[in-house]
Amino acid sequence: MELFSQFSLPLLCQMRRAEYGQAGNFPSIEKFPGCKACLYGLANTDTQLATQFVLSRGEMGDKQADDMIKLVAKSVLRSGSLEEAARWSAALPKGEIQDDAVREVARDYAQNDPAKALAWLESMPASYGQSRGTEVVFSTWASRDAEAAASKIDQMKTSPVRDSAVRGYTWRNAYKDPSASINLANTISNPKMRNETLVRCGRIYMQRDREAASRWLSNSNLAPELQKRIQASAKRR
Repeated sequence: MELFSQFSLPLLCQMRRAEYGQAGNFPSIEKFPGCKACLYGLANTDTQLATQFVLSRGEMGDKQADDMIKLVAKSVLRSGSLEEAARWSAALPKGEIQDDAVREVARDYAQNDPAKALAWLESMPASYGQSRGTEVVFSTWASRDAEAAASKIDQMKTSPVRDSAVRGYTWRNAYKDPSASINLANTISNPKMRNETLVRCGRIYMQRDREAASRWLSNSNLAPELQKRIQASAKRR
């Protein structure tokens, strides 16, 4: 089975490339269970080889490489400790593949120990993966213990990591307490992220309590186009 996994996966993908033309035009791996099954088997028997294979697909322009690394990440998480999975993802070359791997590991890490997951992410160089991983951690943390997650945010200094933490927390907590989530979202230092988060929280607020949300919106000082996006959610009800 191991030899089959190691050699049949590259062969199947080469066949698909010949069928679909230049790199970057590959169909989704989900459409071909055989390819997915081979990658699954390879990841379970030789994580290093599976990782190298996915990285090589990425270098060749295969747009499905990002999805492939998630499958490998799941195998790494099953076969080893969270710490080992964290080291594996952090050692990947910087880029979209690593970002997806970090986010996948962060999701599992947060289920086990969100504070430790955050410490790991904070130790990494700034990246999109670190940002999305932090959002996942605080979204998970907020669902498990919103008070503890909010307390941790209060202890964090203004930084891109804190901005991601607030976005992840508020996107989850807005369904419970949209007003408090909006107040917290206003502390995000990145203007674009702050506006995106306020729009999301505001739309949830508008759906849950239109009258209270309208009062907030009229005094929010948000740009007219952002206010229209929030108001549109009420019109669709």
